[in-house]
Amino acid sequence: MSLQEIRQQAYNELDKLGYTKLFDNRPKDAIPPVWEDLWFLYQKVRERLPQTIVEFGSGCSTIIMTKAIADNQRNCWGTLISSESNLFWKTVLQRGFPEISVVNKTQIHFAPCIEQQWDNVSCFYYHNEIFNFMWDEIDFLYLDGPELTDKTKVTLNPVVLEPRFADNFYMVVDGRPETVNFLEKHLKGKYDIQRNYVENRTTFEKIA
Repeated sequence: MSLQEIRQQAYNELDKLGYTKLFDNRPKDAIPPVWEDLWFLYQKVRERLPQTIVEFGSGCSTIIMTKAIADNQRNCWGTLISSESNLFWKTVLQRGFPEISVVNKTQIHFAPCIEQQWDNVSCFYYHNEIFNFMWDEIDFLYLDGPELTDKTKVTLNPVVLEPRFADNFYMVVDGRPETVNFLEKHLKGKYDIQRNYVENRTTFEKIA
């Protein structure tokens, strides 16, 4: 199946649920919905019933995962903690949430990105102090930020947060091949790593 066919199928599935309308009021200069990514995230959150989702780089994904959490309510009370390094887009995103239930279970934090060296590699690191006070284990992580540069193409946070990964931990990395290679090298646990080259996505599932 071609990417165009996959994208149309994903749109159709989300449209059946009435969820394509969630993105109608996005600003014209915002990144448009990538339907195959949103459908994949929605399905995974519904399937895995995560209690604590952590996201780096907010946007349409934050909205659809919040909706999936709402749809999971009967089986699991999940929380989504999203870190956004751009204050403008954090504000724009928050304005898109009024009609989504359990919005109180989604936290959108402004988290500046700082650059630092790790094993002689230039990395971005989201500075979000909430992780200093959060005791819950993380069972789902979505990595889609920040915007990379020619100099810095790696996001460090999953390596730092690894001690908090639950036994059933699952991570989705949107594109970012340099980050995927970095994580494969520096994560200490064992993971089943699946690369989807058509949809430009990699998943890490922890092997207990």
